[in-house]
Amino acid sequence: MKQGAWRLWGRGPQRRSARSAPGDTGLPPGRDSGPSSGPKNGADSGPNSGADSGPDTVPGLPWSATAPGDPLRAAPAAGALPIREALPRRRRRLGLALVALGVAALGAQGVLEWVLPYDDAALALLRHLWNLPGLSAVALLWLWCALCLGLMALLALTEAPPRAVTLAAAAAGAALGSAYLAAGGPAASVAVVLLVGVATLGWHSPRHGGLALLVSTALAVAGWEIWLSDHPTVALVAAALVALFVWIEVQHIQASDTRLFDALNEREALIRRLDERGLQLTQLQGERIRLLAGISHDLRQPLQAVRLYADALMGRDGAESSRRLELLRQQMRAADDAVAMLDQFSEFGAIEHGMLSAQTERVDLRDVLDGVADALRAQHPPTVLDLRVHGRHEGVWADRTLLARLVQNLAGNAVRYSVGWRPGQAARVLLAVRPHAHGGLLIDVVDNGRGIAPEQLQRIFEPYVQLPHTGPDGDARPRSGRGLGLAIVRGLVVQLGLTLAPVHSIPGRGTRFRVLVPASLRRELTPVDLQVDVQTQPLPADAAALTGAQAGGQAGAHAGAPAGTQTGTHAQPDAGHARLPVASLEGRLIALLDDEATPRRALQVAMESAGATVIGAATLAELQARLDEEPRFPDALVVDLDLGPGQPDGIAAVSALRRAWELEVPALIVSGRLAARSTVTLPPRSTLLPKPVHLAMLAAALARLPRAPV
Repeated sequence: MKQGAWRLWGRGPQRRSARSAPGDTGLPPGRDSGPSSGPKNGADSGPNSGADSGPDTVPGLPWSATAPGDPLRAAPAAGALPIREALPRRRRRLGLALVALGVAALGAQGVLEWVLPYDDAALALLRHLWNLPGLSAVALLWLWCALCLGLMALLALTEAPPRAVTLAAAAAGAALGSAYLAAGGPAASVAVVLLVGVATLGWHSPRHGGLALLVSTALAVAGWEIWLSDHPTVALVAAALVALFVWIEVQHIQASDTRLFDALNEREALIRRLDERGLQLTQLQGERIRLLAGISHDLRQPLQAVRLYADALMGRDGAESSRRLELLRQQMRAADDAVAMLDQFSEFGAIEHGMLSAQTERVDLRDVLDGVADALRAQHPPTVLDLRVHGRHEGVWADRTLLARLVQNLAGNAVRYSVGWRPGQAARVLLAVRPHAHGGLLIDVVDNGRGIAPEQLQRIFEPYVQLPHTGPDGDARPRSGRGLGLAIVRGLVVQLGLTLAPVHSIPGRGTRFRVLVPASLRRELTPVDLQVDVQTQPLPADAAALTGAQAGGQAGAHAGAPAGTQTGTHAQPDAGHARLPVASLEGRLIALLDDEATPRRALQVAMESAGATVIGAATLAELQARLDEEPRFPDALVVDLDLGPGQPDGIAAVSALRRAWELEVPALIVSGRLAARSTVTLPPRSTLLPKPVHLAMLAAALARLPRAPV
């Protein structure tokens, strides 16, 4: 009973930890007080947290596994604390409302009919004491009701401190106990004690005043009966009822509350552990994405050097035999395929973890389709591929780069699995933009290739799925790639707010992929949208074809084959890796800034093979010093976006050089970051080129820039 008394008064096992600072709520810093809130604002809610958020824990076990006798075991956790505070207050409100209803019911007897037996001895005594012979039972009853209701209202409004709550409860209990005097004697008194006992269950603590209300009511009833009756029996009944309700409170109500709070504490501990594990998992995923991005960027540097050295060697007339040229083409093909694979892994990882950002603008959808078509036509002669674009110029609100990548993946997929399917006939592929019945647009990519079996249609958008690749005669074809192209398409569709319609395919006849653009993303094109500046102007045809060939290699078709894979029964010319004409850079002075020696040297050799004079440096200060020795300004800047620790990035370097010279020199910024086009804002007269940079594309971009003043 001693332990029960301690619990009754809110002490002992239910008190907060002595380690808590004054005013501490028991919550970790920055933590929400909700029952299911997780770690926020960097708060450490784990078992080793410095904040006093609960009892000590045993490593590897939930805190509820501590010894049963531990005095801290019932300390409220973040989840149980608000319920522990709110539950008695709610019970108090309901209990006081129940008592008020009972008092009103007793008062209604004066108007309707006396239900309980009425003892008029008390009424006669009051008439004699107050010298009011005309005092009626109804008037006395209503006076008592008004007094009780007023004092209970005062108790309901008194929240703190506990001493004031106890005094208000005692006053209300004394008024309720006077039912023996004002409401008809023993029967009404017993009814009031029963009513108060039931109503105060669950809020006996001094902070809420339930026990004080019950005890004061019983004492008042006993006092009036002892004074007015020669044979007091109601007093004994009142004492027995008080003992009964206290026993119910301690043994049942508080025991149930303790079990409830223990369960809530365990749930909160579990939620905290899950939150910690989720946070750790999120951090690990972010670290993995950053690691993959770093690996992808670092691998592009030597790949770019390989590609540029090969371009430079192929540009020297008479220096190589046909066998050596073929080996160089194979080297460039391998480098391009490796870059395509890195791009796929990086892009799929960014999409999978929601790290691919988009810069939306008004985009001409027909122009996007035309650009993809031009790039694919450059890889295949008309006798091999008949690729057509259909539809009007329609404006959409989207990220141009992501939208182009989506169409590239689908179109490259269609070309790859239709070219060579019908020997002696050109593969037919259609890219179309059409109005939709509900106000949106449809993007269709249709081919007459081998098609997809119905049982495979649900799998083609899953990552790393590579379907069997066979020719028209049923012979097996080699597979390569990683099967990420259509998984990337699905992610891009979600990222852009589009909808992927069910794929329609007939084995042996062809496939149609359809993407729905909602009406909310349609925009009217204006003449301003057709204006082109240096940043957004398309590259010349040769460079655009080369860029498209590289992007087409990232499409990852049904079976994930890279660009340049020969399909069909007849080997087709590998136009994507064919030698494209390199624009002359004769007489141009190029400033090159790259912190890594290998790609810087490769870029310098490649541009010098095209006739340019190149001044290269690893740091901005070194480049400025070398350029100060030149008699004229450079015609263009070629700057790596990521210049390493301790240096500004490429954009800041371009801005610094322009401010120093007070001249807006055109700039080409190269980057190995896949998402740079969507996340980087370029300064005026700047163009972003992805690594590895092909010499034809680089020379074409430099050749179209105006020369700097002497």
